[in-house]
Amino acid sequence: MRKWLARIRGAVLMALTWAVIWAPFGPLLGMVVDPDGTMDEPWILVGALPGFFCGLLFSTVLAIAERRRSVHELSLARVAAWGAAGGLLPMLLNTGLLGTPNTEHPFWRARFLIIGGVTLLSAASAVGSLLLARMAKKRETPEAVDVA
Repeated sequence: MRKWLARIRGAVLMALTWAVIWAPFGPLLGMVVDPDGTMDEPWILVGALPGFFCGLLFSTVLAIAERRRSVHELSLARVAAWGAAGGLLPMLLNTGLLGTPNTEHPFWRARFLIIGGVTLLSAASAVGSLLLARMAKKRETPEAVDVA
């Protein structure tokens, strides 16, 4: 039971970290989509919520697919692929959130740009998470002390 709680805590912490890192991308998207500020959108949440869900999905997929290994033991390419899958899957499942096929909805025109951006950002976040895990593992292991 304790092991499961630790895994859940780790997944939620990773998801929160991704949400904080992705949050600035929402206002940047808002500057592109709505430069005059006529849309009443919580742009920070537009960046943070996909980051949270992609980070949570990445942690879940990684826990299931790579359950015999620690994160720091995986290769960069493998983690990037799992991160891309963790970003692509929710975007493909929630394509209805990007609007209906009409000319009035600004997100519909940028559908593939948004899906590609979230997928790439998720892969980059996964690689960043791996690099942080490796740095933490390095700090954790004591280095050999030379006695001269």
